[in-house]
Amino acid sequence: MRAEFDEMLESMIVGSASFCRAEILRLCKSFGTHEAGIVTVTHGFEDRLASYEHLAQALLAK
Repeated sequence: MRAEFDEMLESMIVGSASFCRAEILRLCKSFGTHEAGIVTVTHGFEDRLASYEHLAQALLAK
């Protein structure tokens, strides 16, 4: 079970909004794209909304 969890985590970007921003931008550059699909995993709607808001603020910052 732990190995499966660790393997799944390897395909995720997990961290602060600024860290996630940097990783998303790095991957977009690496793949030559200007778009990325994002899914945030949280327990509740309010937490999910806050997560997207924090990430949006980080991504829009220059």
